[in-house]
Order: sequence, then C-alpha cells, then structure tokens
Amino acid sequence: MLVGDFHQLPPIGQAALYSNLPARPLELASYGKGAYKAINQTAVLNQVMRQGGDDAKSSAFRTALIELRSDSVSNLTWKLLLTRYKQGLSTNKVVDFNNAIQLYSTRAAVGKYNTIRLRDLL
Repeated sequence: MLVGDFHQLPPIGQAALYSNLPARPLELASYGKGAYKAINQTAVLNQVMRQGGDDAKSSAFRTALIELRSDSVSNLTWKLLLTRYKQGLSTNKVVDFNNAIQLYSTRAAVGKYNTIRLRDLL
C-alpha cells in the first residue's frame, strides 16, 4: 500500500510521482515512478489522524491547515497564525523553535540560514 498527502510539496528538484512531467534521470526516481504507475487501486482516507483532538484549539488548527492548503485563509485563521508569529512570542517560546524545520522560497535564503547556523556552532 502506498499512501500520501498529495497537497504536500513535491520532492526537491523532482516532479511529484503522479506528475506527467518526465522524471529527472535519477535511477531511484525512475523506480519510484514505475512503482507508482503500477498501482491499480485507490483508497481514500477521510479522517485526520495527525492533528487530532476535539477541543476548539485543535479544531482551529485543522481548519487553518485546510485553508492554507487551498490558499483560502480566513480572517479567523489569519488571527490564529498571528499568535504564532515570532515577534509576538515570548523569548522562552521562541527558543522552542530553534531546531524546527525551516522552509525557504529561494536557495539564497537557505544558504544564508545554513551559514548562520554553522557559524553559531563554533
């Protein structure tokens, strides 16, 4: 069984498995695409498991994820996201994010971040 969230970002430098674009010439990528094309059954899972909880906070977070995924963020979700903005958090909370995964839109921004992190290791 192969499962996944098709709203996630595609692999870096590669097309998503279900894309009609040709895969870059990496042996492993071509095996993966071939395996994907061999699948002839689909099961759709409708229950969210990772972001569980029935409380209002959990529900608001799930709604935010759905809205972000579909690029239709409501004012309520925007206000929720602003509560997690770095400048709006206490110093103790900001430190909790020191080792969090970072997403950047350019390689230059990634290089800058990596340079700073490497420098801070010294």
